[in-house]
Amino acid sequence: MLLYFYMEIDWEGWMMDHDAIQENLKSRFYTVLLYIQNHLDEPLSLDKLSEVAALSPFHFHRQFKAFRGESLHDHLKRLR
Repeated sequence: MLLYFYMEIDWEGWMMDHDAIQENLKSRFYTVLLYIQNHLDEPLSLDKLSEVAALSPFHFHRQFKAFRGESLHDHLKRLR
């Protein structure tokens, strides 16, 4: 049954979907970076920024570090 499911997946289409997901994440993080720039003098919590990105706090924190190459805390500290 699992092998049948595996054979039915359109792997080429999946790769296109994967690329679209990456572009969507990139767009969300650019939105967050603009939000940070416009609200740098305000308290910026992980919960608020993950809400701006429409991601869970856990996923946002992990993806932010992968996207920027630094943690959210280090990024905010560097900007301030």
